[in-house]
Amino acid sequence: MLVLVNISLFVNIINLRYLSTFLGILLVLFCRYFAKSKDLFILLFLIINISFSKKAYF
Repeated sequence: MLVLVNISLFVNIINLRYLSTFLGILLVLFCRYFAKSKDLFILLFLIINISFSKKAYF
């Protein structure tokens, strides 16, 4: 979980649109791979929402 938070912070610092979409694709694949644990799914959903809400100004 700390790795995901570090990745999202890294993307927020870089603030590039293509990198954020690439991170979103990776998070969706990671989420589908670990779909058995629902807490991780909720955490990934929150991270995706936070990352895209901070990039709403594109």
